Amino acid sequence: MTWSSEIASDVVFPIVGRPFRARGAGPELESWLRHEWDLCATAMEPHRFEIGLTLRAAAPRSLAVAPRLALLGALDGASLTWWRHGDRWWSTGFGDAGIELRLFDDSARIRAWNLEETRGFERHEVRHALDVAISEGMRASGLVPLRSAIITQGNHATALLGAGGVGRSILRALDSGWTSFARSSAWLDPETARVYAWDRAPKISEEARRRARARGWRRSNQVGVVPFGDTDLPLTIKPTCAELTRIAVVTHDVGRESSVEPLSMREAVRALWESGDVPLCPRSRNEFAAQLPVLLARLDAIRLVVGRTAVPLI
Repeated sequence: MTWSSEIASDVVFPIVGRPFRARGAGPELESWLRHEWDLCATAMEPHRFEIGLTLRAAAPRSLAVAPRLALLGALDGASLTWWRHGDRWWSTGFGDAGIELRLFDDSARIRAWNLEETRGFERHEVRHALDVAISEGMRASGLVPLRSAIITQGNHATALLGAGGVGRSILRALDSGWTSFARSSAWLDPETARVYAWDRAPKISEEARRRARARGWRRSNQVGVVPFGDTDLPLTIKPTCAELTRIAVVTHDVGRESSVEPLSMREAVRALWESGDVPLCPRSRNEFAAQLPVLLARLDAIRLVVGRTAVPLI
């Protein structure tokens, strides 16, 4: 599999309202881009910030004479060295191939070259480098990634933060009339507290299916359902936009009853900060840090202890 193809075209779609265009993309690259980034079904007015990806045969000449400061980033077991060339200018490389990222006030420009030399997607560094570049563009547009499961009641969303085991909390919460909004990730607008679901089709384990059948899930009052064989689980990817009104740090303790406890401001800041990962661009990092106090003033913050009894989430 290679990135380039004799059949190349422009790939255009919005990413949470941000116009995205990949110029000269072959079928494999287009398939990957749509699978990874064409996920938000929320109808939105086009945002003023644009993200562009251009495929090239060689590295930009400007990189040969640009200053370089090495920044090392570990991504899912792979370490990428990003070179910082200016205030909002970076690049990374893999042999003769590479990716350049430049951020501006109204756009992100990504240029990639010689990607066919990497044997396409066999090198996961390529996928991660493009993910980082596009994500940095989304951050520069004003959004923050939220690595969190999210459940909703009506238009109000609760983000479930915590390492592992959150899926069980979602199932129990659904018993009380909650809807699964996002399984593991979303985009957050810190200025408006709006969240946008960022999930592919839910992957439901056989155990979850068995439990769902045993509980006799009903189809009533559901915005949408995902069918699995003879059972329709009320796990939805609609609606894809909601207002974040609460964050819940999830912990597990089977030796006690489930409970809801207050969360300190310090713990809430840490939980949200860690769920958003660390951006490559210092400006994005500083802007999110400045927005956190105002954002948290709008949200309820709790600790949700999942024990041996039903989760008291209302």
